[in-house]
Amino acid sequence: MLVSVIVPVYNVEKYVGECIESILNQTYKDIEILLIDDGSSDNSKKICEEYVQKDERVHYFLKEHSGLSATRDYGISKCKGDFFIFVDSDDTIKPELIEKVLPFFIEDVDVVAYGMESPDDGYVLRNVQDDDFFLEKYSDRIDFIMNVLLESKIFFSVCNKMYRKNLFVEHDIHPVSDVIIGEDLAINLQVFTFARRVRAIHDKLYEYWLRDDSLMNRDKEHTYYFNDFCNIMYFFKNRLVPQYISMHDYRYIYVKTMDNQFMCRYGRNRIEFENDLKKVVRKDFFARECMRVFFYPVIFWKLFKEETNIHSKWLDYLFCARLLKRLKDK
Repeated sequence: MLVSVIVPVYNVEKYVGECIESILNQTYKDIEILLIDDGSSDNSKKICEEYVQKDERVHYFLKEHSGLSATRDYGISKCKGDFFIFVDSDDTIKPELIEKVLPFFIEDVDVVAYGMESPDDGYVLRNVQDDDFFLEKYSDRIDFIMNVLLESKIFFSVCNKMYRKNLFVEHDIHPVSDVIIGEDLAINLQVFTFARRVRAIHDKLYEYWLRDDSLMNRDKEHTYYFNDFCNIMYFFKNRLVPQYISMHDYRYIYVKTMDNQFMCRYGRNRIEFENDLKKVVRKDFFARECMRVFFYPVIFWKLFKEETNIHSKWLDYLFCARLLKRLKDK
């Protein structure tokens, strides 16, 4: 079975060669490597083209700069494999990754998740425990999204997962194009709404390198988190509610997603939180949805029963909602 490896490339001349080498060194040989260049201005193009000449399994595509989400989406549209993985062009993967993961795709398994580590300092970025999740029932899918995905038990990233391509084709799953931070979660919220079965294995097969100039380590304004949270949830609601996700469960997912996406990045710094929030409060959707969620008694009771630290979290939620209302009324 052909496995596609999608590698978004953008100004990574220092790292992309090492990334490609790690993919070419896979013990499983029936692969195609799609290098999707998002309009690089450095020597990334030259390096990629050299690898195209070296190995017929390597394919290079150059497109206008449009961001990571659109680049991944382009890669999905071009891949021919039955299954695919994403590899960031400044990371590497273990030689045995595909050979170890592929056998888990039996019958109705649509996604296999595996561990991640940072080899430069031995830090385990994400431990994944062996598990098997059956998601045929609606209640099972909601439980998985709330208590596995949003609790980060298999991590939000798309880079520590292999996907069945047919899942994306059948359900028209696409990345959210107008998102800078949180694009991985935006994909996986869709994926796990439709996936029939998910396997998780403990093997740490993806190597995430801590680069000073990587996307994750750049000093982004907190404002991005608000803007992207709006975009993710707006897309999620329009795409899946109420046909696939009930409004009740959507509101619960909304609260949990907000907490995971940006609330933890402020801690108790309410002054910084308020200043950044003012910049994006013009988004009526965000204000309206916050007010709907935070004063919805069923969700409050559900959270109160299930979250041991709900008191501190809920103060933040209420603060956010009241602040939004106050600013919106001005």
